[in-house]
Amino acid sequence: MRQSMTSTSFFLSLGLVVAMALGWGGNAQAQNTAPLPDEVDGWYEGQRLYVHIALMNDSRRDAIDEQVDRILGKKSKYNFGERFGNPIHSVIPVRIRFFVIDAKEGQKPLKLDIEQLKASPPRLTLIPAENGDNWVFADPIAVKGWDPLTIVTTRAVLPWGGREYQCTMTQVNCLLQTFKMDPNSPNTQRIPFWMEFKYSVADLPGSGGPEWKPVNTPNWSIDMSLTADPGPQMSLGDLSYAEQQRPLVLGYVCIILAVFGVVLVLYKRGFPALQRLFPNVNSVDPAVKLWRELNPVLAETKVAEGYAFTRQHCKLVLAAVLDYICAGTAVNVKAFTIDDLMERPSSFKDGLLWQDTLVALKRQQLGLDEEQLSAARAAEIVSSIRQITTGSAN
Repeated sequence: MRQSMTSTSFFLSLGLVVAMALGWGGNAQAQNTAPLPDEVDGWYEGQRLYVHIALMNDSRRDAIDEQVDRILGKKSKYNFGERFGNPIHSVIPVRIRFFVIDAKEGQKPLKLDIEQLKASPPRLTLIPAENGDNWVFADPIAVKGWDPLTIVTTRAVLPWGGREYQCTMTQVNCLLQTFKMDPNSPNTQRIPFWMEFKYSVADLPGSGGPEWKPVNTPNWSIDMSLTADPGPQMSLGDLSYAEQQRPLVLGYVCIILAVFGVVLVLYKRGFPALQRLFPNVNSVDPAVKLWRELNPVLAETKVAEGYAFTRQHCKLVLAAVLDYICAGTAVNVKAFTIDDLMERPSSFKDGLLWQDTLVALKRQQLGLDEEQLSAARAAEIVSSIRQITTGSAN
């Protein structure tokens, strides 16, 4: 019985030790993965200078940001701040604000120096080596046209501790990148961030200029992750009201389709109507054009026996007939000689039917026949032309 109780006590003690070890391990893991705050602040020189640093997204914008936008003439968008996790190399928007409280009576105004931000390239520390390249300003190519660094100074009111402080505020909007990795924490990277700056509240003895005091911004680290934020919840992003806008692309597509439809209807209906009202000679049916040219000649030469064609009339009739033939074939029949007409009548459409008429008119044009065409012969030629053109004449 005593041996059994001893064994039971041993296993209970062992279980208690394991449970405590697991609990400590879980607490340590929870402490390691607990999300860090997204902002940090601090006072300097007895509440004469207040510094506030924050990771930015659109939901953090306030009235001062809108005032800065008006000064810059454009709205700042924190596109890179709406994130699920901060993978290494990603662009991180950080906003740094320096509130210089107005000097009281008898105090010398506080002076702020952040000139290292205006260096080329800009840097966060007074001495480049001190930063160790923890954070660098993003390349303009990586931020798709946005400014990696903007600095604006304006008047502002700082509410703090139930009071409002009149001050001069300098806002620094940064788009930063880091290429550091902590080998001891492969899943959760916490990269320290700080900025060095100088301020002065007095001058050196002998008018030697301001007595600058180099200091750092409050200690802070930014959570980086290979996959997602270490916190248990996703970032909700911008929850402010946004007015719904019409889809512009769909509107433009509808306008283009409407214009295309109107143009198509005008082309199908209006163009033929315009052709009928204002006929173009080049678009008239070749047979209609032929008889428009022949009818005046026939009316002028009409006699009882037929048509009294002179050589000039034969020349006009031949030209009209050749225009008609060439309109329906790729062969230049106008360049044919009488021998060509006799030897190659099948080289153009209805050539055998035209052969006799063309040879007769061609001989009159060239003066190869001593006598002009008789009225009866001219009537035969006109009748042949009517038959070939299927009577689509006058």
